[in-house]
Amino acid sequence: MVLIDPKLNHLLFFLAHSQVGDGNNVLHDLMLGSAILGMNVNIATPKGYEPNATIMQKTKDLAAASGASVMTTTVAAEAVKGADVVVTDTWVSMGQEAEYQKRVAEFDGYQVNAELMSKANAGAVFLHCLPRHPEEVADEVFYSDASLVFPEAENRMVRPNETKYQLCLFVSIFHLPSIL
Repeated sequence: MVLIDPKLNHLLFFLAHSQVGDGNNVLHDLMLGSAILGMNVNIATPKGYEPNATIMQKTKDLAAASGASVMTTTVAAEAVKGADVVVTDTWVSMGQEAEYQKRVAEFDGYQVNAELMSKANAGAVFLHCLPRHPEEVADEVFYSDASLVFPEAENRMVRPNETKYQLCLFVSIFHLPSIL
């Protein structure tokens, strides 16, 4: 994975990605993309929250083709060891609010905190797609220099705004009635 670090204004090359938490849509996208790019993928989820088996197999196939590896565990520290990027996501997605207490209990030990980040490679960065809850990531990581959460969020604004601009341009060029 390659990112442009907005603080340092240079490219960052990552060789290993670790996801700690729920095996959901965010993890599915990241593990597929990481495997395509040749990044090792380490995944830690509680038992019963593993990624979709079909997507996991596709990730393993892609990783084999790119020379990357895929590892799953139920121990967060094992997944984070040697990672360049540590990612977590919300443990309780929309529509799962009634499961909040159950999920928080089952995800005990998966919070990304300074101790967990210390197991990653020196200079590892932290990502979270937001919204963030304190049980998922400690303030000491979320607000640290390792956190690229806010630049990550800013990047998600670029594509929709670009699409709106292109749509407006299309409407004005072809003199279509305004649909905006």
